[in-house]
Parts: sequence; C-alpha cells; structure tokens
Amino acid sequence: RISFYSDRSGKYEAWTINRDGSGLRQMTFANGVDVIYPFWSPDGARLAYNPRTESCSIIEVGKPWDEQTPRRVPAPPAARLDGFSAFSWSPDGRKLGGWINSPTENAGIILYTFETSNFERLTNFGSKPIWLHDNRRLLFNHAGKLFLVNSETKKVQEISLHSPHYLYEYGLTGDKRILYYTLATTEADIWLLNLE
Repeated sequence: RISFYSDRSGKYEAWTINRDGSGLRQMTFANGVDVIYPFWSPDGARLAYNPRTESCSIIEVGKPWDEQTPRRVPAPPAARLDGFSAFSWSPDGRKLGGWINSPTENAGIILYTFETSNFERLTNFGSKPIWLHDNRRLLFNHAGKLFLVNSETKKVQEISLHSPHYLYEYGLTGDKRILYYTLATTEADIWLLNLE
C-alpha cells in the first residue's frame, strides 16, 4: 500500500491506497489540525504521521480510527512549543529520523530512539531525512540540495545532482535501491517589443 496526505476530505489527512488505485482509505480524522507526511513502519503494521505544529504520532494500521489511541512522540527539549517532524523509520524499527518543526529554528537532522525516548542531533541543517537500507545512513534535503549523513560518525557529504536545478521532493523505493526526485527550474525569457 501507498501512504500519502491529501485535503480531499476538506483538510489534510493521512490516506492509504493500493498500488493499482483501489482500496482508498482515510487513516486519520484529526480534529482541527492538518496531517502531513505519513510513512510506514518497516513491518507495515503502524503508520506515523505529522500533525502540523505538533509532534509526530503513530497509529496501528489494522484498527479503525475510533479504536485508535495515537502514540505521540514527545517534542525534543530544544523544540520548545514546536514539535518533532518525523519523516522515516529506521529499517530495524528502533528509530525515527526527522527535524524540529519550527519557523524560527533550524535544528537540523534529529534521531528519536523508541527504547530510550532520547533525541540525538546529527546535523545543524536540513530536513526530510530518509533512512538507507544499511540502518546507518540517511539522505536529507537542504536548500534544494541532497545530502547524506552517517548516523554513527555524523559525517555529511553532498550528493551531486543536476545543478543548477533545485531539488524539490525526493524518495526511495520500498526496497531502498532506487532514488526518485523532482527538480524545480526557473526559466525566463527577455523579449523586446518595437513600438513603431
């Protein structure tokens, strides 16, 4: 199944659909807040999502919404009133990769460990991290460029794409072998008009 967010219900909620386009299902019915960036646990049994201006929450896929008690990931101490925006689950299921959801603070890439409820900062810039299959490295976006960070060494390297284009969105296939992305370009023409 594919998870995504859409405002087809009147506000943004998490949805799932089969790859063939059948089985459309609204997964969240959050009161008064938009839901964005849903993503699967490695075993497919849980779905994490991000209510805007709040920390990430997790639900069980097999239960209807009225039987759910979403598990809220706490906000990191540095986040103050802003939440933790998670974007991907580690392949071993032990950690979430994300960033602090703040318009005033760029906290960089942060990991949350379920077992200890601890946060660890990997970088001081970037957002939207995606774990690679090795359970160690994460791709992330910053200022229209793609980067790779090693969660053990915290070493960062830029991944070269098609400059001077701007990386807009990106993702990995389910087996984490293929990177797909969209690039934004800005083009302009100068025209001269003769008024005679």
